[in-house]
Amino acid sequence: MKPSQRVFINTMAQYGRTIINMVLSLYTVRLVLASLGQSDYGLYSLVAGVVAMLAFITNSLVGTTQRFVSFYLGKGDDNKTKKVFNNCLVVHLLLGAIVVLCLIVLAPVFFDGFLNIPEGRESAAVEVYYLVAFMLFFTFVTSPYKALLTSHENIIYLSIVEIADALLKVILVLIMSVSDLDKLVFYAYIMFGIQCFNFLALSIYCYIKYSECSYPDVRKIDKSFLLELFTFAGWRIYGTLCISIRQQGIAIFLNKIYGTIMNAAWGIGSQLSGYTQLLSSSVVNAITPQIIKAEGGGDRKRTIFLSNILSKITFFLMSLIGIPFLFEVDAILGLWLGTPPEDAAFFSKLFIISLLIDSMTIGLTHMNNAIGKIGFYTFVMTTPKMLVFVFLFVCLKTDVYTLQGLFFIYIAIEAFCAFIRIPLIGRQAGFRTQDFMEDVILREVFPICFSVATCWVCVNIGDFSLRFVLTIMLSSIVYIIAFYFFGFSKRERGMFNDLFASLVSKVRR
Repeated sequence: MKPSQRVFINTMAQYGRTIINMVLSLYTVRLVLASLGQSDYGLYSLVAGVVAMLAFITNSLVGTTQRFVSFYLGKGDDNKTKKVFNNCLVVHLLLGAIVVLCLIVLAPVFFDGFLNIPEGRESAAVEVYYLVAFMLFFTFVTSPYKALLTSHENIIYLSIVEIADALLKVILVLIMSVSDLDKLVFYAYIMFGIQCFNFLALSIYCYIKYSECSYPDVRKIDKSFLLELFTFAGWRIYGTLCISIRQQGIAIFLNKIYGTIMNAAWGIGSQLSGYTQLLSSSVVNAITPQIIKAEGGGDRKRTIFLSNILSKITFFLMSLIGIPFLFEVDAILGLWLGTPPEDAAFFSKLFIISLLIDSMTIGLTHMNNAIGKIGFYTFVMTTPKMLVFVFLFVCLKTDVYTLQGLFFIYIAIEAFCAFIRIPLIGRQAGFRTQDFMEDVILREVFPICFSVATCWVCVNIGDFSLRFVLTIMLSSIVYIIAFYFFGFSKRERGMFNDLFASLVSKVRR
């Protein structure tokens, strides 16, 4: 299969998986919120979020594993690929064990007045904390297998496992809703069990399918590669740490000032952000291995071309749903949750807008990862994200807590970080800032105008039942047409036309 055809098929497979998972996950969240109640739901979001602060290590290492495996696959070096996987697997196991031990040691600190836990729920919160900590360990050891599948572009099997994950959640949450057990603790056991299922499904398959997948062997550790691995992963950890501290720091700030009900609203917005990112993950997982393999094979022009395509398609997929959502957020949340937390719409808008801004240049981040020179780039790109704490510190000192102020500071910093990527990567990769602005940014802006105008007309027609369906349908049709003609260059349109025609002809045979 040609690379372009494989990218298209993998993208469609993941996009189909994403739609199924989103529907199932949205239904699951509604069930969970109804079963737990807003206070317990906010409590779970808070406790799990504290533990998830350390998940940035996992996220960084899985990206590092994928980068090195894809890079050496592009070079055609099988021995190096085997060595990379073994080293990464050993590192994941050791770090996972260390992180769990640290969380166990830190438990008394969190639950001795640091977190605002409702009276009578302290023991349940502690049990949830330990379950999420062990869940994090399985996330660590699952990551190398997921990275290996992504590097081999085996998106179809990954999609099957993730759909099974979503189905299991629905079934188990339905059981939870009629159980007499403590539902908060029950839900934590559900999430832990599903993470164990993911580990078994991915690891067993990889051992059967791929020769470079081996059992962890400390004797085969390569110290020179570990230095390269930890240098790369270290900067990725720093970048993800900055984002994690910002997100969980804001959640703790809201908890201290407003309590767990506000954490429930923040958690709803954060989950919607995750679902929106799933829309883009389909194309990111499909194209990123191609970008890294192109760089590993010494084809910088193809690296740049694929990165630009990634920025455009990621932004397209996220804004296709994100823009009409901003106009109809209240109706969608009401249909989804029945009675959503009071500020859920506010935080949902905050997350969606920040994601749309970030996605406009996201392909440049993956180009930078492929090139491998990430130190200065990561420092400049992610350190400013923690500046939101300056605003929070001023709020605490002046006793002025304005969510609107938090909104504008958050968005402004996100916009700065998104657009500073262009000159940073342009100098490193060898393309002009002006070329990227003309080929990517301007082509993204024109379709936005058409989508926003369509949504504005729809919401001003009148207020009637299921109006959001009309808004989404009309804006999507207009946006797809506008993006095809204005978002893509003539060369890109020709490429998609040829690819589509080729796939249609194969289906007819």
